[in-house]
Amino acid sequence: MRAKRMDIAERIADSLLERGVAQIPLRELAARLGTSDRMLLYYFADKADLIRCSLDIVSSRLAAMLAGSLPSGERAPAILAEEALHLLLSGPMAPYMAVWGDLVARAGRCEEPFRIVAQAIMMGWQDWIESRLGGVVEAERPQVAAAILVMLEGARQLEAIRPGAARGATEILVSGFDRKERSAAVGRPL
Repeated sequence: MRAKRMDIAERIADSLLERGVAQIPLRELAARLGTSDRMLLYYFADKADLIRCSLDIVSSRLAAMLAGSLPSGERAPAILAEEALHLLLSGPMAPYMAVWGDLVARAGRCEEPFRIVAQAIMMGWQDWIESRLGGVVEAERPQVAAAILVMLEGARQLEAIRPGAARGATEILVSGFDRKERSAAVGRPL
C-alpha cells in the first residue's frame, strides 16, 4: 500500500509541476491518473494529506536539484546569494518556482495545508542557507540567511511578473552582502 501511495504522490507532483497549485480539483487529478477520487482517498487520509505528500516530493526534487547544481561547502553571503539566484532564475527551475508562487499565495491566505507546507519549506531553505554561509558570525547567520531569502523571493516574484527585470536589481542587492567586508577593507564605517 505504501508503494502505491508514493507512486500516486509522485505522479501528482509531476502534475503540480506541469500545471501549478492554483487549482487542484481532486476529480481532475484522479482522472489524470486514470483512477477515481475515492481511490485516491483510499491511499490518503484526505485531500490535504495527498497535497502535502505531493508537495513534499516537489520540495525533495528541488532540494536534489540544488544539491546537484550548487557546489557544496561554505561561501561568502554574496557568492551564495548570487549562485542561488542564478540557479533559481534558470529555465529548469521555472516549474518549481511556479509551484512555489502558487503555494505562497495560498499560504498567505492561511489555507491549509499550504500554510504549514510553505512554513516547513521556508524553514528548510533558511537552514540550508545558514549551513552554507561562510565568513559570518554564528549569531548573525539567521539574519543573513533571512536577507538572502528575502532577495531570492523578491527576485522570484518580479521575474514571474516581468521576466528579466530582476537581473540588474539583484546585482545591487548581492553587493550589499559584501558591504561589511568592503567597508572593513577600506576603513570606512557602515
